[in-house]
Amino acid sequence: MQRRKPLREKRKKGKLRNKMIYGIVAIGLVFLCFLAYLSLYPKNPSSNDHTSPPKAALIDHLSFSSPPSNETFIGQCEIILEGAGFDFTYYGGEEVTINFYKNLPTYDYNLLILRVHSAVIKDAQGNPTNLIGLFTSEVFDETTELIHRDDLEHSRLALAKLFTGSNDTYFGITPFFVKDKMDGTFKNTVIIMMGCEGLNHTSMAEALVQKGAKVYISWTGPVAISHTDDSTIRVLQSLLQQNQTIKSAVEGISPDSTWTWSKLDYYPKEVGNNFLQDFISGLILRVTQIGVICYKVCLFSSSNRFETIK
Repeated sequence: MQRRKPLREKRKKGKLRNKMIYGIVAIGLVFLCFLAYLSLYPKNPSSNDHTSPPKAALIDHLSFSSPPSNETFIGQCEIILEGAGFDFTYYGGEEVTINFYKNLPTYDYNLLILRVHSAVIKDAQGNPTNLIGLFTSEVFDETTELIHRDDLEHSRLALAKLFTGSNDTYFGITPFFVKDKMDGTFKNTVIIMMGCEGLNHTSMAEALVQKGAKVYISWTGPVAISHTDDSTIRVLQSLLQQNQTIKSAVEGISPDSTWTWSKLDYYPKEVGNNFLQDFISGLILRVTQIGVICYKVCLFSSSNRFETIK
């Protein structure tokens, strides 16, 4: 007659089997966390130089044209960008000259935030064209007209008024200026152009992309300064702190409350599913994202495990 095995021995084997299962589950969880890490870890398209951090600049023309400067916005940009590993530079409005734009590609910025006035350029009869102009802080007068006459005649520069009824006239750069006068090329630069109508037409976006920019983000119509400031901070947070794609970051921004048809958009469309890390090497990943993923998965597993062995 065959004896039944003691109950204690069966329990030992059962516990051993459970331990093996938990071990397999633990290994699986570690593997999942590793995959999550790989999916969030910044890709490095160029590994030529890892010694210098990526560079970002805030070009704050509005501090000149619509003073005072928004110190809260500037501070938030600096915190977000430096937290992501950027070497941050700020340019005040008085520095936004024709020559500054001319040399901008040579400064080798990976990310440019253009807090500038912009508008659709009109022809001599006052009819809107498909050209977008970016304002400078250089005043148009008899002296500067002589200096820049050739660029004015060839539509590389245009005349701009900051406000309707204003007596002061300034120079603005056109897409032809970007193509013909800018020195050097951008190095896959990400450009956030905060001004009005930057993507009412794609002429400025096309010129900057042809000059080497990777993506150009801007508004399709007018936008209030307060709304574009808030929206730009949210875009930076989405791209650099939440690791969202360009498309997701842009589509998460609401239209301007006054000009409800004006929305944030980007050019070219084929980069929509890219992350900023696809273009910019050396960014610092917020590892808290990985920790949250692992914590949630492990917490779920632990609660089930404790239920199992009670």
